[in-house]
Amino acid sequence: MLTKEQSERLHILRFPLILGVIFIHAAVFDVQINGHNIGVANSSLLSELLINYFSHSLGRISVPLFFLTASFFLFLKLKSTIDSYKTQITKRSKSLLIPYFFWNLLVFIFYIIIETTPSLSVFLSPDKARITEKGIGYCLKVITGLTEYPVAYQLWFIRNLFLLCLISPFFLLLKSKKSMVSLFVVLLVLWAFNIQQIIIEGLFFFYAGFLLSKQKNWISIIDNHNFLVLFSFPVFSVLDALTESEKYNLLIHKVTILTGCVFLIHSTCYLIKIKKLKSLLTWLSGASFFVYASHEPIMTITRKIMYKLSRPETSMAVTSIYFLSIIATILMCLIFYAASRKILPTFTGFITGGRA
Repeated sequence: MLTKEQSERLHILRFPLILGVIFIHAAVFDVQINGHNIGVANSSLLSELLINYFSHSLGRISVPLFFLTASFFLFLKLKSTIDSYKTQITKRSKSLLIPYFFWNLLVFIFYIIIETTPSLSVFLSPDKARITEKGIGYCLKVITGLTEYPVAYQLWFIRNLFLLCLISPFFLLLKSKKSMVSLFVVLLVLWAFNIQQIIIEGLFFFYAGFLLSKQKNWISIIDNHNFLVLFSFPVFSVLDALTESEKYNLLIHKVTILTGCVFLIHSTCYLIKIKKLKSLLTWLSGASFFVYASHEPIMTITRKIMYKLSRPETSMAVTSIYFLSIIATILMCLIFYAASRKILPTFTGFITGGRA
């Protein structure tokens, strides 16, 4: 079981992890507007290093750690009974499935408006499939996201997480330590070598969360090795960014993710002691789902407007837009969230799965 402080520590990680997701989606060096590329074809080494570090080395920690913590909290309460399963799936339907369909439908309608408005459609990439040119079958696919990426593409994580929750009882069938370790090793190897990456990564970290739910003092164990934790991740993350384009980077990147997960969990023991920062992160954790669900297509639009207005021709200009688009997107999402929460608190809670 978790102590109250340890539970709070995991909860205040929500917003920082959302920032990581936004950093991933911000890694763009050029954009297409009205069929023309705007940006730089060959960015400078410094520009690539900065963007690789924030989007590749830091950002890629977020999704695995989200899978792990979501699984951990699920298995803390899930028991080997049908009633327990029904209770947990009902809760996840409200916290995952309902917001998933709401935000997907909202983005679906948004794209239809953009596509049918000539002055706005020029901002769409020419290689992007037009919803208005597709049939009802395609529309259902992108709304449900079962055989295609959801139209709000960032929500693939919510889809995969809910599906993993549905099969969660199968993990409870593992009783012996040998079977648990064997499955862990198999999934670790598959994940380390990028075999069926999207499926295996979610499954591996979801399973890791299941295993941690059976360990009483895992957070304390991490905290007791603070020197190793604080030293290893910075080293691997820098090495990861420096070698991102090399063939041998894959395993370095995987180690960076593992050490990064441990590093972030350990860092909360310091963050939670700063009262004002703790209060801010607690409030932001309530906004995290709203920011996650709404940051696209807001960021894409913001970035394209910035590119159209500034016409960047240097790596420094592109890097500046990279950071400015992230800041602008986060601020807009938070303003929309605060306004929605104040004007329509019940509705806001509904579309964020009760997290507001």
